[in-house]
Amino acid sequence: MFKKLLLMLFILPSLALATPEPDQIPTVTHDFPYKTGMPPFPPSFLKDGQLPPYLHGLNLSEKQETAIKAILSVEKPKLDAKVETGRQFFAEMHKLVFSDDYSEEKVQALIEKSMSSHRQIGMARSRVDHAIYGLLTNQQKAAIAIKFNSDNCFGDMKGHKQ
Repeated sequence: MFKKLLLMLFILPSLALATPEPDQIPTVTHDFPYKTGMPPFPPSFLKDGQLPPYLHGLNLSEKQETAIKAILSVEKPKLDAKVETGRQFFAEMHKLVFSDDYSEEKVQALIEKSMSSHRQIGMARSRVDHAIYGLLTNQQKAAIAIKFNSDNCFGDMKGHKQ
């Protein structure tokens, strides 16, 4: 009995010290690090002249960089417009949900429009990525395949549900 009491006397304080203060508990954010340095390609967030993150470290030639920037300069404004349309659907739905004019039919119609917009964005992004992929050498394509096929492609996502 005495041994148990002594054991509890030593263990309980250490458990109390091991518990972080509420302000020290890490919060889950979407800023988790990407192991390969390549978050999902968001063309609408690329600055003019900036290359997609998945191309980092590929040692692109000047000719390749110029061709990729030319593709992006043509396609990025189109993608930005589609992304903005998607944001407008979301804002519209938000206003509808928090108004007296709410109806499930109206929300369903907005969701259908939003899904159509997202399909168009996905197809446009895939066309851009494939056009860029076509400009790469076999060695560069192999390097990208290694990055994308790794088990932990987008970094340590512990705590994130899949």
